[in-house]
Amino acid sequence: MKYISILTLFLLFSCGSELTETTGDASGTSETEQIPEDVIADMELNAEESSATWDRFLDQKATKKKVKLFGAMVDMELGPMKLNMNGDVTPIRGGLITTNDEFTSGNLIFDMATFKFAEEQGQGLFDTKDYPESELTFDSFEEYAGDNYNYMASMTLTIQEHSEKIEAPVSLTTTDGTTQLTGVFSFNTLDFPLRDNAKKSEVNVDKITVNLDLRYVE
Repeated sequence: MKYISILTLFLLFSCGSELTETTGDASGTSETEQIPEDVIADMELNAEESSATWDRFLDQKATKKKVKLFGAMVDMELGPMKLNMNGDVTPIRGGLITTNDEFTSGNLIFDMATFKFAEEQGQGLFDTKDYPESELTFDSFEEYAGDNYNYMASMTLTIQEHSEKIEAPVSLTTTDGTTQLTGVFSFNTLDFPLRDNAKKSEVNVDKITVNLDLRYVE
């Protein structure tokens, strides 16, 4: 009986030692120590303090059009045309997100009714009745060493329910709770469903460059 008791105590002592060893590592850190949660901050666009401008270059081929002349429709040939235009477009809302003080994502909504162009074939380029807004999404920001810019932004531009990927350098600076985002990106209007195929075939180049100067606040 005494032999059995001593054996039992030995086994209990051994098991207790193993349990003690599995509760920590060599540094004495407990396995139950909690990993700090990410600190996420969500900023909103200050539309009144933000602005965006655009420049457009249009290179159009020679075309034949039917026009009304003296009450009758007649064929008229129009020569090739190159135009440079510029103007403003209004940012109306958006957001910018940081995780542990690192910029991670964001977006910007444009009022397309303010994206005016010269009359084109009797119609504006954008269908602002059915699609009054477009969206620029900032998908990610990577640190970037370039003149006047400190991030490379991967973006998605959505116009009339069609999206295209864009990449461009931007500058992000924060002062007194306000983050300023500046940058320039370009897109080809022929990549979007803005014309039917016949009208698209009449255009060589239609490039729009947008300059951003945005303010996001906490």
